[in-house]
Amino acid sequence: MLRQQQRQLREYLNRKRNVEEANKRLGDVKRLREALDTNKPIPSDLRGTELPNGNMIVADGNDCVIDDEYRLCGTYDPRILITTSQKPTGPCIRFAKEFALMVPNSTRVNRGQMNEEELMELCKAQGCTDYIQFSGSDGEGRPTLMVISHLPYGPTAHFTIRQLMLRSDLSEKPPKMKQALPHLIFHNFDGQIGHRIMRILKFIFPKPSTIDDQDTRVISFINLGNDVIYVRHHTILSNSTLRKFRQHDPALKDMTTSQKDSLLENIDLDEQGPRFTLEPFKIIRGIPGQKYADIEWQRSYYVRKSAKILGTQNL
Repeated sequence: MLRQQQRQLREYLNRKRNVEEANKRLGDVKRLREALDTNKPIPSDLRGTELPNGNMIVADGNDCVIDDEYRLCGTYDPRILITTSQKPTGPCIRFAKEFALMVPNSTRVNRGQMNEEELMELCKAQGCTDYIQFSGSDGEGRPTLMVISHLPYGPTAHFTIRQLMLRSDLSEKPPKMKQALPHLIFHNFDGQIGHRIMRILKFIFPKPSTIDDQDTRVISFINLGNDVIYVRHHTILSNSTLRKFRQHDPALKDMTTSQKDSLLENIDLDEQGPRFTLEPFKIIRGIPGQKYADIEWQRSYYVRKSAKILGTQNL
């Protein structure tokens, strides 16, 4: 088993090197494309070098390489292990329970005195695909840190949790949470880091089959342009208007956009909770407890810049 894991790790590191080389080539192609489009001189460091494949030069502007770690996602249902820090507070335990209800095929375990290396061995032995941990505490005991790690070799994303509101804290008591597979909505994740964060969050949920006539769960991840992810969990109530959209009623083809919007106003949403925001600040190429893991991206604080990290839109 140990030799097999070492061989898989070598293959994974080799693939990551190939991805880094492909990213560098795509960066050179982008600079060359901009120089040709704007009729400017070719950058000096690209002169005298072998040009990349011609098909790459006429490719579209998408310079993001597909994440190699998630190449098989969608062909199987993920298995998630959710836990907390070693000495969690009461709100942290309740949030872990509610988050386990949000994510299908997830199992919440009490960590006890297990360290990170033992937790990773437990996840691999149980065949888990992702690991989620909540820790930290604000003035009221609510967790402030969320870690999502894709097994067995990463990546691992770190988020800051803010504005947490549990189901019990909502103004109206939500009904019993449905166990249907949720439909995901991601908005304004068109940046390279935003695309990476979106894939990390998306693949902890199983792929929904079809939309039936029963109540449908929707989990939204919205970026309003300030690099803060607003997470909301709703249930769409079934009605005749929604069935028309589900069944692709031919009468909808003759309607204008404003008429369709007026119909959609009749759809009721019930917030299930919990409600919180996520602020990503670090992505590493490894798993928790792994030494010498490379930092793929880290937020730079106290830097004057207007560039958006997750998306380019301002809402």
